[in-house]
This record gives sequence, C-alpha cells and structure tokens, in this order.
Amino acid sequence: MRKAVVVLGAVVLLIAGLAGATAWYMLGLPGHSYSGAPLPATAPENELASRLQRHVTAIASEPHNIAHPEALEAAAAYIEAELTSLGYTPQAQVFEADGQEVRNIEVVREPPGADADTPSLVIGAHYDSFGPAPGANDNGTGTAAVLELARLLKDVPLKDKRLRLVLFTHEEPPYDRTPDMGSWRYAQMLKERGETVAGMISLETIGCFSDEPGSQQYPPPFGLFFPTKANFVAFVAMPGSRSFLHEVVEPFRRHAAIPTIGGTAPDQFDGVGWSDHWSFAKFDYPAIMITDTALFRYRHYHKPTDTPDKVDYDKLARITLGLDKTIRELLQ
Repeated sequence: MRKAVVVLGAVVLLIAGLAGATAWYMLGLPGHSYSGAPLPATAPENELASRLQRHVTAIASEPHNIAHPEALEAAAAYIEAELTSLGYTPQAQVFEADGQEVRNIEVVREPPGADADTPSLVIGAHYDSFGPAPGANDNGTGTAAVLELARLLKDVPLKDKRLRLVLFTHEEPPYDRTPDMGSWRYAQMLKERGETVAGMISLETIGCFSDEPGSQQYPPPFGLFFPTKANFVAFVAMPGSRSFLHEVVEPFRRHAAIPTIGGTAPDQFDGVGWSDHWSFAKFDYPAIMITDTALFRYRHYHKPTDTPDKVDYDKLARITLGLDKTIRELLQ
C-alpha cells in the first residue's frame, strides 16, 4: 500500500511538472507587461492618431474585397499613392483568383551591400475586408499602421537586414488558409527565390480596447491564465517561431506603455493561426501575429458595423510608435 502511494505521488508530481513546463514554454515571455494606470496620449501620439484615422477612413469605410472589386482597387490605389508620397516606389505582386486580378503591394529598403544572402524583416498586414464588412478594425488598423511605419522607418539606418513592408490581399474567406491567400503567394515567392526571412510580423486587427471587466474572452483554455479586461495587445506565435516572438516582445514591452500578453501555441487552438503569419509559417519562416484578439473582444468583427468610428486611434498610435522603436532594434 505504501509503495502504491509513493508511486502515485511520483506520477502526480511528474504530471504537474510536465504541465508547468508546458505552460512555461507556451506562455512565458521576456520582460514585463505595462501594468500602471492608462497614460494620457502624448503630442506625437495625437498627431499620429490623426494620420491613422485618415488612412482607416480612406481604406475601410466600405466593403473592399473580390465581391466589391472597385472598392478593393480603390483601397490598393490609396495605399500605393501614400507610399509613393513618402518617396517609395511600391511594387505590385499581381496574381489571379477566381478570374480576377488582385495584388499585394510592397516597398523594400536595402542595407548597403545587400545581396541574395541578406535576410529580410517583413512587416505586413492585409488590406482586404470580409464580405459585407467595411473592415475598419479588421484590418484597416493593421494597414494604417504599416503605412505609418513606412513613414517612420523611411530613413532608419539599415545594417545587415532588408526591410520589407507589405500590404496583402485575400487574407479573408474564402481565401484564408489557401494558396490563393495573398501572403501565401508572397511567402512562396520569397521561398522560390531562396531568400532568408529573419522574421515576419503580421499586424492584425489592433484597434479595439476596453478597461471593463469581462470585456475579454478567450478560446479554451487561455481564459484560465489571462486577464478579463480587453486593455492589452497580444503577441502570438506558432511552434517554430517562439524565439522570434521573444525577440519582438522584449523591446516592445520596454518602449510601449500598454499591457501585453501572448505566447506560443499550436494552430489547433482557435485564433492562433488566423492571419498572414500562418502563410509564412507554412514556408518555415519565423512569423508572429500582433492583435487585439479580434472576435474575442470586438463585437463588430466581420459585420457591417466594423466602421472607422469604432477604432481607438490613441491606442493604435501607441502600438505603432512602440513597434517603430521595436523594429529599429530588430534591424540593428
């Protein structure tokens, strides 16, 4: 009897140890999340918030996708015009889906002496919307942030990495998680060229926040570990991208006064692979998603009510400026 008790105790300790190690691997992040009182917007954040609101309003005031081709083209043309006004020469990756030509849009900055072996840091967001939704938060916010990062990073010195800023189309159904997804076509192109990707950051739905208890939901079992207030931004990776996730989270937490959570989990968990980082992971590139968690807090997700007036532009500006400082570190 005593031996059985000892064996049972050992098994319980082993299971507890494995559970603890799994939780540490999945949810452990470097640095410390901001936990103070919400800070008022600074002057630079206010200025940036106005610019971000202009972009979201221009791109995402009406549905824009393959079912609304004129609006999708107008969104693409706006993106290209904004990048051109910053002094870039945007390049289009044109492809066909269901008999219609669509395009990803990229700008690239090269370090001195760049060659085929120079690794790329990819910052991307999708600019198409879902079905009848204007897509202000999903994903006008991510698109606007990429446009402003293009402005903020225009003259940052590059040492040994290439910077790719990309706006993808066809992230939304019916193309999500298929070879007709814009980011899939883009990652495939890089792989066929034999290019190295140091990491890819997908900005996905980053404009909804609340300090109300109970405003945040989760897919099981993450509600056991994370807060109930939807006041944070989440950093998400799939296995194979944990190291890159940590590279991004640590400097962001130093630079941005906004709560952060996140971790590494398999694609089988709802939400973990629901963005353009999924495509890059499929081609064995390290990739993460930064998100407000979309449908787990945003009641207008994929609805006609996802309009520009629903976006928290002050928080979006704070995230964008934090990313600017983070990306500068990643490029050095």
